[in-house]
Amino acid sequence: MFGVGLWGLERGTMWRDEAVTFEVAQRSLPEIWRLLHTSDAVHGLYYALMHFVLGGQPGEFALRLPSVCAAAVTAGLVAAIGARLARPRVGLWAGLLYAATPMAGYYAQEGRSYTMVAAGAALATLLLVHAVHAVGGEAHARVRWWFAYGAVVAVTALLHELSILLLLAHGVTLLVSRVPRRVWCGWACAAVAAVLVVLPLVLASQGQSGQVAWLKAPDGDDAEYLLRSFAGPSQLVLAVYLVLAAVALRAPLPRARGSRAATDVAPTRRGGAVSRVSSTRRPGSASSVPPTAREGTASPVSPTREVAAPSRIAAPSRVPPARTGGTAARTSSARWGELSLNAVALPLVLLPPAVLFAVSQHWPLYNARYVLFALAGAPLLAAAGAERIVSYVGLLVGARARVHGGAADRGATTTRKSYRTPGGSATTRGSVTTRGAATNRGAITSRGASTTAGARTTPGALAPKGTATTRGKAATRVGARPYAGALAGVLAVAVAFCWQLPVHRHDRTAGHRPDDPAAMAAVAARVVNPGDAILFLPSAGRRTAQAYPKSFRGVYDVALQTSGPDSGTLYGVEEGPEQLWHRLAFLNRLWVLAEPNALRPDWSPRNPTERAKLAAVQQQFMPQAEFERPGGVLRLYVRQQAEPASASAGTSVGPEYQEYPEYQEYPQPPSPPMGPQNPAQLHFSVP
Repeated sequence: MFGVGLWGLERGTMWRDEAVTFEVAQRSLPEIWRLLHTSDAVHGLYYALMHFVLGGQPGEFALRLPSVCAAAVTAGLVAAIGARLARPRVGLWAGLLYAATPMAGYYAQEGRSYTMVAAGAALATLLLVHAVHAVGGEAHARVRWWFAYGAVVAVTALLHELSILLLLAHGVTLLVSRVPRRVWCGWACAAVAAVLVVLPLVLASQGQSGQVAWLKAPDGDDAEYLLRSFAGPSQLVLAVYLVLAAVALRAPLPRARGSRAATDVAPTRRGGAVSRVSSTRRPGSASSVPPTAREGTASPVSPTREVAAPSRIAAPSRVPPARTGGTAARTSSARWGELSLNAVALPLVLLPPAVLFAVSQHWPLYNARYVLFALAGAPLLAAAGAERIVSYVGLLVGARARVHGGAADRGATTTRKSYRTPGGSATTRGSVTTRGAATNRGAITSRGASTTAGARTTPGALAPKGTATTRGKAATRVGARPYAGALAGVLAVAVAFCWQLPVHRHDRTAGHRPDDPAAMAAVAARVVNPGDAILFLPSAGRRTAQAYPKSFRGVYDVALQTSGPDSGTLYGVEEGPEQLWHRLAFLNRLWVLAEPNALRPDWSPRNPTERAKLAAVQQQFMPQAEFERPGGVLRLYVRQQAEPASASAGTSVGPEYQEYPEYQEYPQPPSPPMGPQNPAQLHFSVP
């Protein structure tokens, strides 16, 4: 994930939200604290962290590097969750799938807090798994796990308050897992503590809800976009992803216990479960020797038959029966109160987006980047489905190998000579020992004797020269099979990444972002001269000048009264309508940097100063030249009147506009009636 994030990290531009991060993070901590009282309180902790990151050498690389590191950490945590709840290769596949998802790579290269929130959510989920499985341990160990869980949830919610929905997903996980009361008590204490920590932030952000007034109620298109973002925008990758998730839900992996996997559950012909666990009795004891060996007889058994050996499974635990045609899954016995992979991944990927969708129908708060932390559940489900499919394939291959091995053993030599062992049992040249059978201490196997996979030779047993055991060859094949399956999964993820490579490339271009302030700043540096007057419409357009101040050095910001750092605001405090009209009355030329929505005929701002800007530009000036770039338009306006309002305007005339081939000449509109266009002008005396 780290390599994917570093690929194309510097695009030469910052889109508007990154520009805000870049400018705010370079303010002092007291200035950032003042800002949080007026706007962007939800990002306060992130701005404070980025203040120390950008304190050395600010730039695009330093701005986005924390997001890349957070995305890499998230991929590792997803892998750890999969390995903890299933097996290592499931975790490996899940982590690689997360790194290969275009949505993860997109936000890994964005200077905002969303990848940090995703990392915190993944860490909290892993701590939840450890806390639940530590319920039987010492009391201080349980308290330590729950304390860490609550602290991580609180910090994650402080990075973005909507991530508190993670608690809802974890609550459903505990509910479907039927955890004991002790787990509920620990989780409730940690959750309540985290909510109390975040509550002041929630109350403060209520007064700043106008910053998300641009959000709309989500619909079906938003749901489809989120699905493709989680599973992959490509049709083929999306189909495979959904199939794997369906397989995981149809045949869930057994629950994992607090300890490592101890059994290997394999299906039988009738669908029953056979536990391939060797006896824990002392070698040579009566209970550890099969009945045939204790009776002193040697009876060849077909190598295709499996004999279940005694297991060390405790009485309260039980091995879940496998489905008919099920697969082997190395995991410990399952019981209620333990977490399964599906119980963790499914609520995580579904509940936060679903709840935010429902709430946003009445109070629009939804945006896909706000639920990035839920993405971690999708690769876990896909990896679990892949584990089931690979296990099915391995079962078929193993059964076929046993059938061929049995046919070869049936053609082997028959009994020719017997040897008496010290314990009284006899082994015969060419005989076959069944799975789980054990010879007595000191027993000697004759030359050419063979044992099937699973046969146990007690300590001291000697095999004469030339002995060929089927177990050694089978063990080699079985030992290599998991690595072959893991490698096949890694190659499949690599193929999926290559298939979506055009999407990754497009995400790393400046055109894929909502706007391109760097392009607009480059135009301004070329055509706007020092001393020229400029008007930002609306005031949020000033972030381009804040992110690239060199391009606007020496220009006259007509509407600005107090800068953002001095006023404790994002874009500064502007003059009132009357003072703005007074300033504009002495200008003959005016540059206007407008956002696309400000140029629509139906745009009607609520702010009086914004309305005054729009009215003054439309009534007193006419457009003469225009530069359009993604996310904004830079226009040159000249006064409509034949005589300038004042000969002492103090603005530079600038070069002839014919020098700029990009200028678009506008036709001359009819002259408006003479006289003041606003009642406020009646109070002005022109010197």
